[in-house]
Amino acid sequence: MELINILVIIVATLALLVGLTVAFGRKSSEKVSPMMFSIAVVGAAFWAYAIIAFLNLPENAMEVAPIIVRVIYISALAMVMGIFGYAERFTGVKHGRLIGRVFLGLAVLLAIIIAIRPDLMYTEIILSADFGNELTMRFDWLYISYIALFFMVLIVYTVILLVRIFGKTTDIVRNICVLLLVGPGICGVVSVIFDLILPFSRYDLVWVGPISVAMAIITLYYAILRYRMIRIRVGWMKIMSYAVLIALMSLAYVIVLFAASALILGRPYLSVATLLLNFVLISLVLLLMAPLSELLANIRSLLSINTMDVGYIARRLKKMEDSGTDLKEVAVFLADHLHFSYAGFLIDNKLFGSKNVEFGAKEIEIAGIQSDNLTLAQVLQTLQEGNINNSEYADLKIVIDMRDSQGQSFGRMVLGAPYKESSFEKQDLVELEMILNLITTAVNPEKRT
Repeated sequence: MELINILVIIVATLALLVGLTVAFGRKSSEKVSPMMFSIAVVGAAFWAYAIIAFLNLPENAMEVAPIIVRVIYISALAMVMGIFGYAERFTGVKHGRLIGRVFLGLAVLLAIIIAIRPDLMYTEIILSADFGNELTMRFDWLYISYIALFFMVLIVYTVILLVRIFGKTTDIVRNICVLLLVGPGICGVVSVIFDLILPFSRYDLVWVGPISVAMAIITLYYAILRYRMIRIRVGWMKIMSYAVLIALMSLAYVIVLFAASALILGRPYLSVATLLLNFVLISLVLLLMAPLSELLANIRSLLSINTMDVGYIARRLKKMEDSGTDLKEVAVFLADHLHFSYAGFLIDNKLFGSKNVEFGAKEIEIAGIQSDNLTLAQVLQTLQEGNINNSEYADLKIVIDMRDSQGQSFGRMVLGAPYKESSFEKQDLVELEMILNLITTAVNPEKRT
């Protein structure tokens, strides 16, 4: 049971995070459809939480049990009506809105009855540490109505999606409809079987439905990521991606850990606390992977005196450009990662350098005569061949024009002595030329205003 507990909790948490992400991260132009989607997945989260809470209630919690039963069946209604509402609005089939309102009215009526009289759904609540907690379902008008509504919603949901899949529509809409049918559709069928029909004979399997929510979340996430089923702002989309990937990897990790303990020790001795601790630890590791990767890339680039990490430099320049370029910050970064003793920019007669130097705009213009009409690669080649006279200013070795897309000069780039000035290879010159183009774009005043 320990593994089931932790798996359901992970799936429920994943659903909750996805629902909140869509609710807060949606584009302002979209309102109703994202709201219906959020209701569906948040409802699924509460449904899963409530089921696992009921299965783990202690024997002395009889007063709490009816409250949890209410949450189970009401949140399930929210889940199914939310996804149906979203599918109906997305497909826009004829009479879909009217059918949806009828279903919604019935769902609200059932929810009110369950909230007032949850005991109409069951004849007895059994809380047993030895044999497991269960409900003895009451096969009466309320439960029959509840099951009938679920069947009708599932059938109409399938029909409206099939109408779009086999009708005249775009490939993107068709693909989204297929994903809506596969993920939530399979989850719906599994939930009806294990959470509405089987409880009459096997209540201990009600956790299967919440586990199947994972398949629905994966397909819905893919539809959002690949086909922009719901338009979400980039920052929130990143949060959703982290949540989905971390949850899925944590699920896999917990399952492998559980299986390994059973294989090695003969039976799984892992408690809920141990599994939860491992889940938290693996989640922290996964969360830290991105900043650790960035830190390692930074250290590797700093230490690689004889090479340049063009990919890392390009990524950092792009981030600096997007966040608003600080020319001094760019200069310090380039000096460190291009491995020159100095880097700077002369723009509008102002010098932005990686460190304080003795020379100024006048000395730069005089030294710049050497490199007029030459590319950076040509200047470096000339420097390597020893044809550039050493300046009296030790940190002033290379000065080159920076030009905009119209070919107009808007400033000078200044580089000091390279740490490897006697060993530039052809590939080094090509890479430096590529980086210069990126630098020019990043520091162009027109780009920054």
